[in-house]
Amino acid sequence: MNKGHKNAILYFGGNAESMAQSSDYIAGQFPDFTVYLMDYRGYGKSTGKATEEALYKDALKLYDIIKPMHKRISVGGRSLGTGIATYVAAHREVTKLALITPYDSIVNVAQDRYRIYPVSFLLNDKYDSLARVKDIKAQTLIVIAEKDKVIPLENTQRLIDAFDKKRLEVIIIKNRGHIDISSDKRYYKIMQDFIGKG
Repeated sequence: MNKGHKNAILYFGGNAESMAQSSDYIAGQFPDFTVYLMDYRGYGKSTGKATEEALYKDALKLYDIIKPMHKRISVGGRSLGTGIATYVAAHREVTKLALITPYDSIVNVAQDRYRIYPVSFLLNDKYDSLARVKDIKAQTLIVIAEKDKVIPLENTQRLIDAFDKKRLEVIIIKNRGHIDISSDKRYYKIMQDFIGKG
């Protein structure tokens, strides 16, 4: 979306987020950036199976394709997409990294919820953002929904604690949950202020 700009935004959505339905609105919030959105394998019109390894591979391939066309690339992710966004930021040059309702790892989220089960042995996909923080050099923004019932605050806090505070900004959007955070008028203003001008 918004083709032809020198700087770009690469965004990875949440588990049930339709890129086709939200693409025009997202692109409209960043008119001075070329915006790239990807439907994961098995999502929307994309074929295949959405395994963790496959999504990482797709994300890096997309980055590598668009990199020669842009001076700077900022990366954003929401919920599930934060695990993919941190992977890209740990393996490629990223100017800004925005993580919306992020977690430390899917394993930790599930283990905290189902304490009696050996979750780490049961889950194939880990999405371990916490392990990648040490390799992320980008200026990072973490946005928390105050009433998030999907990602517990303690899982986000572990991720926050792992970042270098000089490169991290944390904002809590009051009275919003995991699903309705993006409908808050403050949401895109926060993103716009962080990403900056194209």
